[in-house]
Amino acid sequence: MHIAREVAAKLSSNKKIVGVFLFGSTISGNSDEESDIDLGLVYEGAGIREGREERQIGGIRFDVCHYPASRFASIFESEDFRGKHNTWFNASLWLGLMRGCEIIEDPIGLLRRWKEASLKWSWRDDEIEPLELICLKNMSATNLFLKEGRVLETLIFLREALNAAVYVRLMRCNLVPFWDPRFLYRNVSSAGELSILYRHINDLDIVDAKLLRSLLKSLRFYVEREGEKNSGVATHFHNALDGYWRQQYAIGLLSARLSAFLLAPRVIAGSGASIPPLGERVLDGGQHVEMIKKLKEFDEDFHNFYLKLLLVERWNMKMLGDSFDTLCTIVQRKH
Repeated sequence: MHIAREVAAKLSSNKKIVGVFLFGSTISGNSDEESDIDLGLVYEGAGIREGREERQIGGIRFDVCHYPASRFASIFESEDFRGKHNTWFNASLWLGLMRGCEIIEDPIGLLRRWKEASLKWSWRDDEIEPLELICLKNMSATNLFLKEGRVLETLIFLREALNAAVYVRLMRCNLVPFWDPRFLYRNVSSAGELSILYRHINDLDIVDAKLLRSLLKSLRFYVEREGEKNSGVATHFHNALDGYWRQQYAIGLLSARLSAFLLAPRVIAGSGASIPPLGERVLDGGQHVEMIKKLKEFDEDFHNFYLKLLLVERWNMKMLGDSFDTLCTIVQRKH
């Protein structure tokens, strides 16, 4: 922690930096000797490109993340993003960062003000109810594809329904529905019986070092082939590798899947086609299935790898039907 404060003090000499904070496993208490230190730098003014970079300082690996102050201000100092169907998607990262950070440098008090706002934050019904509707729509489609005996479509819609149900549960408890699998997985334990189902439906109860290592080897090939170095694709691939080396195989698998999900549109775009932006695809089983169909059309090798990453071959209709029945029971009990 001492070296982190020294590094923060040096970095904050940049006049554009208006705040420095620590976050992640260093603060949550989940760090070990393999952990890096997550350091957030907040900049004023325009032209700041969000992103992360690795730095070795004093023999310690730092993950340095760059954020524009305007992104925090838009969430904590404005109502523009409140009461929308996608408030959870737009606000969760910034809310989670402020709630879970330790402020290191805050010369004009911005971070302190935002942190106080994050702790006072309360999810509104009109921000939660759209997710409940998304959950029910995905469940309806799951039921349809179950009757038709289609494994892939059933699995995709079932997972999206479950994700929406988990987010609803977290928001009802005024927790953060993280988009980043590392933080979401740690919060899922607060989702009660949904947490057990979440592990099962996402294969987290069977993933081991051998399986994850094989998947990451293939994913590395595609990430490097597409030249992804500074995007969300690379970030979540890095997180997947980190999960593997720290023997956190569940987090590794979830991060690998998100990396591939973000990479898929770039693979498709390379063939001249396109798909809707991320905000329109999140939790949408139909969009996810369409993306997979386009992968098969434009890059069958990546398509086959993507299905392997989803562990589709593990599932059969009975397993899917039993899991769907469990989800229905849990969701109905809460209404």
